[in-house]
Amino acid sequence: MRDFNKFWREQGTGFSDAVIEDFLAGISRTDMLYESVLGYLETQQHRSASLRNEYHGIYAWFVESVSQILVRHLTLNTTYISLRNGS
Repeated sequence: MRDFNKFWREQGTGFSDAVIEDFLAGISRTDMLYESVLGYLETQQHRSASLRNEYHGIYAWFVESVSQILVRHLTLNTTYISLRNGS
């Protein structure tokens, strides 16, 4: 993630180190599912007016990333899902 952010910064976008480190701390917790991480990012967005846009941006990026992973997982497992449903 730090490397992605470095690249994004070189392109004129990216996030502050504080937001990246906060995000990484959240996703590294084994007791938090992705929904919990999203809730945490939403809360941080409301708590920190100066970083609101950055937290919103990383929230949107994370939603997109998780969505792509879930769609790919479902697409790759359609045969298994069909067999489980008796189709």
